[in-house]
Amino acid sequence: MSEFLNNIKEHPKGHPLQVYMQENILIRDLISKLGESYGHLGEFSKLFEQLATVERHLERKENQLLPYLEQYGKIEESKAVWKSQHDIRNEITVLRAFIGTNYIPNIRRHSLNLFYELEKMMEME
Repeated sequence: MSEFLNNIKEHPKGHPLQVYMQENILIRDLISKLGESYGHLGEFSKLFEQLATVERHLERKENQLLPYLEQYGKIEESKAVWKSQHDIRNEITVLRAFIGTNYIPNIRRHSLNLFYELEKMMEME
């Protein structure tokens, strides 16, 4: 982890890579808090909506990173990122619907799916 934090400092403040890495730290923190809040649906829902703002992170990648991958012939990598982002958006939609049902087993299952997809995304970054 310290190597990861050192990499953040290598980029100037506001550099897209630095922003992605800082957001990944926040995403992991929210995932941890969500994992501890299944028994408190109100708190879980509030934290989930914060995590769902990952959409901005995904949009920035689509506009900043993916064009460069494609420009430099990294088509397979670009396809993997697009698929990952599609899977994340899908899990957010499904989980949001299940939160409305208050049925904890489905909420837990789909939140774990979302956490897995987010971790996969962060590993790719």
